[in-house]
Amino acid sequence: MEKDARALCEGMQRSKVLGWVDNMHEWMLSADLLVSKPGGATLNEGFACGLPMLAIDPLPGNEQRTCRWIEKWGCGLWIKTPADLAPAIARLLAHPEELEGLRARARSLARPRAAYDAAEEILKLQ
Repeated sequence: MEKDARALCEGMQRSKVLGWVDNMHEWMLSADLLVSKPGGATLNEGFACGLPMLAIDPLPGNEQRTCRWIEKWGCGLWIKTPADLAPAIARLLAHPEELEGLRARARSLARPRAAYDAAEEILKLQ
């Protein structure tokens, strides 16, 4: 898949296809969009970075439900076919106000202190 993505993005100035990296948080902070399968951890990391998700190729069940939530929350798009990906990216990059709206909604869903908040609530139970 990575090889296919590289071939499709060749010559595109604002794109970079990565293999495995250890500094994904840095890439996410500098990115305009997150194109990914809609796993919960990936979605939450994207929210923390203010990244709208273009969810692609979800597994049946939970990932498809997540795609519906992404659209309901207005923090990204469910890309239903590979042919829909490039036009969606082009549209968002050509309409910065739409992209910024998605980014703002993604940021509003971020819970960067979730683990601390949960630990504090658990400690209150003792």
